[in-house]
Amino acid sequence: MKVEPRLPSNERRGNWASYRGAAAHFSAHPRLATYIKNLKIYLQKPWRFGSTSDLPKDDLAALNSFLDLLERLDVPIQRIKIRVPSRVRDWEDWMLMGARRLIEHAVRNPARAHHLSLKTMDNIPLNDIYRALWSSQSVSLKDLCSSEGQYTVVAPADQHPVGEPALRRLKLFGTNYLYSVLLQPALRRYTNSLTALSFDGFGPPFGDHIALGLELAALCSTTLEDLTVIFNSWRIDEHNTLQHRLPNLRKLTLVSEHQQLEEISSWNLPRALTNLLHDASKLPALTKLVILVGIATDDPIDPPFAPRYVLSPHFAELDEALLPYCASSAIAVELGIRHHLMYEPETPEERRADLEEHYAAFSEALRGGLARAFAVGLKLIKWSDGYGR
Repeated sequence: MKVEPRLPSNERRGNWASYRGAAAHFSAHPRLATYIKNLKIYLQKPWRFGSTSDLPKDDLAALNSFLDLLERLDVPIQRIKIRVPSRVRDWEDWMLMGARRLIEHAVRNPARAHHLSLKTMDNIPLNDIYRALWSSQSVSLKDLCSSEGQYTVVAPADQHPVGEPALRRLKLFGTNYLYSVLLQPALRRYTNSLTALSFDGFGPPFGDHIALGLELAALCSTTLEDLTVIFNSWRIDEHNTLQHRLPNLRKLTLVSEHQQLEEISSWNLPRALTNLLHDASKLPALTKLVILVGIATDDPIDPPFAPRYVLSPHFAELDEALLPYCASSAIAVELGIRHHLMYEPETPEERRADLEEHYAAFSEALRGGLARAFAVGLKLIKWSDGYGR
């Protein structure tokens, strides 16, 4: 179910509802509320409101009424997603209050919120994030800014939370300041039982967030089964290595979404992948290795495309690093590729033709650059879906 402040009658569609409409509907038909499993709350409509001065106050009251109703009915919501305006100037204090109210609803009963997703939110107090991490089984944090400042590390107000952390799955995207926070001794209990971890980050000079994310993975090394590492395509530190053994890791996914075709002959991504994979003995339980590469093409090019795909010499190093994985009968190794056409082809048919031509050209280049890996089992696939982002 998707809920946002106010929805004009001509905009009501599918499973959308306004705060007030949702509260009224479920008050009249309380049994229907028990069917809600997924709840996505929009704290402001995607388009701007009119000039009604009392709108925020009314909407916060309606939101509180809706959440009060869910709590009275003890609705076992499995997934809660909170979405807010992406522009800072559209962010209002009442929305922060609404976000905190939703977090409170999610964490009040750990069995209620299996998954909590927070995206593009400013000034969220760290204590609220701590509570979400402790009480939810799965948390996704994307593009968050703390009210304490990005570089301030503080322990949670409650340093001795009751019981054991519920958190098993964590995704961190564009929330790089949290890495150093979560690595503090006072907070390590929050993440030391993770079974799945996804993170992204910049390399120098903006910090070495991939290294910090790998340290976070090391903290839960005895329980971690699924790890996704997403390289920022413009700032990759090729020297990061897997320093710690991950004895129970079953699946490793390595992603770089926007490599530039024009720079393919000098990519350092293959070296970064090589350094992460160079010691297969650190991953004794691995059953699946997935590498996903997206290629951005800024301008149309004339065929044939193959001459543009002259690979970086670092692919030879990657070929060597992949051999023990591809040669193992216990490990499935996939290399997924897709292209992003940053220009606009004249017709859909032209777009499809260009995409097919690019895929064929890159595939041919890869089969040469990673010849030994392909010979012993590397599988090339079209990367068409997401990676859990």
